[in-house]
Amino acid sequence: MIAAKAIVAAFLSLHLLQGCGGGCLKTNDLRTMLNSSLKVGDTQREIETVLGNIGFSWTYTDFLRRYNTTIRDEAHCGAYQAISVYIYLDDARRLAKIEVLDSYTMP
Repeated sequence: MIAAKAIVAAFLSLHLLQGCGGGCLKTNDLRTMLNSSLKVGDTQREIETVLGNIGFSWTYTDFLRRYNTTIRDEAHCGAYQAISVYIYLDDARRLAKIEVLDSYTMP
């Protein structure tokens, strides 16, 4: 699990800092990385460790039992394109579902 967390952090950091050859961070790439680092049933502590290693700013809404973030890479993707990530917990505060979606919003 620790190796997977390090891979996620390294991949995302390098991808965003170097622009991956001028391209955007891809929704499918991020989805794959999260799904390889987290699995259904992971504890809230395990989830928070992975999210902390990724380095984006995450918000947790207790009412929805959901972590979320919107990732923008204006330098490579433009001001209107983003990736929205939602990580849902079940009643026992364990991972239930991960959603990674393309988002087109105002800056």
